[in-house]
Amino acid sequence: MSYQKAKGRSKGNFVMVRHDIMKSAAWRGLSTNARCVWLEIMFRYNGSNNGEIPLGCREAGELCNISKNTAWKAFKELQEKGFVDIGQYSNFTCKYKRSTRWIITHEVCDGKAPTNEWRGWKPDKT
Repeated sequence: MSYQKAKGRSKGNFVMVRHDIMKSAAWRGLSTNARCVWLEIMFRYNGSNNGEIPLGCREAGELCNISKNTAWKAFKELQEKGFVDIGQYSNFTCKYKRSTRWIITHEVCDGKAPTNEWRGWKPDKT
């Protein structure tokens, strides 16, 4: 019997939220909609596709049960607080229909070290 079966553990995939991220001011300052969209981005991350994670506002809105405008605001919030960055902008021409490709800043992207931009975010004093 394998260790996983003996301990009742699943071989299924999961999304891990690190403690240092959850304790950060940037995470605490996120809206629940932004956290939900972040989880959807993380759900699509497979360990090697950082910078190529596709998710558009319309689809994020449907998955998170919010409007596409609210999803757009959530993406903006995630960018402003340094959790994600744009790897490739969306392109909707007659030939190509591509949603925005996202970079997760706490993971390696194209062999470059994580930027962890969220660590430097500070709330406004106003």
